[in-house]
Amino acid sequence: MKVTQLWTKSTIAGVMLGLSVIPLVDATADDKRKAVSPDESVMGMTQGDWGAAWWQWALSIPADRNPILDPDGSFCAEGQGSGPVFFLAGTWVELDEGGRTCSVPAGQFIFFPLVNTECSEAEDGTDWYCATEAACRECAGRNANTYDPDSLVLIVDGKKLKDLDEHRFQSAAYYFTLPDDNILGEDETKSISVADGYWVMLNPLPPGKHTIHFEGGPYDGSWLQDVTYTITVE
Repeated sequence: MKVTQLWTKSTIAGVMLGLSVIPLVDATADDKRKAVSPDESVMGMTQGDWGAAWWQWALSIPADRNPILDPDGSFCAEGQGSGPVFFLAGTWVELDEGGRTCSVPAGQFIFFPLVNTECSEAEDGTDWYCATEAACRECAGRNANTYDPDSLVLIVDGKKLKDLDEHRFQSAAYYFTLPDDNILGEDETKSISVADGYWVMLNPLPPGKHTIHFEGGPYDGSWLQDVTYTITVE
C-alpha cells in the first residue's frame, strides 16, 4: 500500500462544524484573485495534499489547546511554523461573539476548509472508519458527497468569492499521529487516513487587518460551519 508522507509545519481536525455569530455585510463583489486557482499547486503540493497536511496539523494538537475547539482564536498559533502556509481551523464549538482573532506572519499563504472530512483507521466503530487506502478513499468521498456546494460561502475583506464548488479536493493517503487527549477521543496512535472536502488557499494578504468569513454544510441542513476570523498580517 502506497502512502504519501507530506511536508507539514508540525505533524494534522474532525469533521468541521459549528457556529459563529458574525455575519459580514457589503460582500457584493467577486475577487477570485485573492484565492489560488484550484488547479494550481503551492510549494510543489496540490491543494488536496495541503488538505492532508492540514489534518496532520490539527490532529497532532491536544484537545486542551486545539484550534478547532478554540472559541476566540487564542490557540491560532498552535503548531504553526515558519513554512509558507498558515492553517486556519473550522470549529466544533460555538464561537465567542467576536469570532476568532488571529495574527498571521506576512508572506504566508492562508489555507482552510469551507467544510471537510477525513476517514481513518483510528476511528473504529464510526462512519469515519476505514482500514485500507482504498476504503479510506471511498469513505472520505462518500461523506464529502453529503456536502451541499450551494451552502459554500467565502467573504474576504467584504469581497465574496465565487465558484467555490470548484475547490473540492481529495488527498492522497497519508498518516496522522494522535497525541494523548486528542480531539477524536481515541487512543494515542498513528493511523492511515484520506481527506476530502472543499478547501481554499488564499494568496498572501498585505500587512494590516483583514476579515475572513466562511460557511459550508450538508444537503440536509442539519448543521452549518459558520466561522469568522479577524486576521492581522504582520
